Amino acid sequence: SFPFAVLAPIADKRNWEKCFDKVLPVLDAVIADNFVDKSRVYLTGFSMGGHGSWRLCSLHRSRFAAVVPVCGFLDRSKKNKIKNQKQGGTEIPQAVSELKNFPIWVFHAADDVIIPVEFSDHIVNKLREVGNEKVKYTRYDTAPPMVVNGKEYAGHASYEICYSEPNLYKWLLEQRQE
Repeated sequence: SFPFAVLAPIADKRNWEKCFDKVLPVLDAVIADNFVDKSRVYLTGFSMGGHGSWRLCSLHRSRFAAVVPVCGFLDRSKKNKIKNQKQGGTEIPQAVSELKNFPIWVFHAADDVIIPVEFSDHIVNKLREVGNEKVKYTRYDTAPPMVVNGKEYAGHASYEICYSEPNLYKWLLEQRQE
């Protein structure tokens, strides 16, 4: 048993940013109605939810004590995502600036065929370059495949390993808003 309340929204139309104005009021209501310690609200997401967790935290950092993106990304460009992300785009510099002293634990598998691990490598490196000593990175060599409609996608189920990591929950409970 964990001392956590979990709010797990699902994005509509594969775009988290269009959902933030719906998610934040629900989060506020859950906090207000459930004796939630506002200094210990954590954010995590997997795949597209990993993108959502990066973006939501970078835009509303003061609401959270830590973020755990799992096989996420920041640049939503459909064309050559890694090239655009390495060039910086607009999302990465903004996120790095906002999260430069923020507790983050990133998880990703090197064999992920859906979201290349280079996305996480790049943002973690950028955060370390600006001196974020609170960023942790667990880069698995392999992760289980994610199965969708009978088709397997190698390495994309890193959430199965990440969310089974007992040290993750201990680490989260050590994080509080400053």
